[in-house]
Amino acid sequence: MDYDTWDPQLGEDEDVERHIRTGSLVPINIRSDGAFGSWSVSAGAVGAQVWPGTVQFDLPVGRYAVVIHLIAWEDEEGGVNEDGTPSAAALPDFVVLVSPTGPEQDLFRSDVETFDRTGEPR
Repeated sequence: MDYDTWDPQLGEDEDVERHIRTGSLVPINIRSDGAFGSWSVSAGAVGAQVWPGTVQFDLPVGRYAVVIHLIAWEDEEGGVNEDGTPSAAALPDFVVLVSPTGPEQDLFRSDVETFDRTGEPR
């Protein structure tokens, strides 16, 4: 996917929110520009276009809940090199769980922000 295709669809927060509400996107937003790895999970979408080098998982058609956990890898023993960079043993930044939803589950996050910040109103 090139910039001219991406920008009209995801260039502004309102665009991202539209895709979140339809269930077609669950962004991991850490208030930082850039991509440090791309993952795509498709539920029943055949032939979906993704960025080159993206790891893609295909799931059966259905509704899914996505839970994203922020990992404090720098707090783990051996997770940080002397220069402050992640060591080879460092845990990942995030753990993302994707699971089928139940019939009683119908409330999902629709904000661009992934994580609540302490002391900030929602």
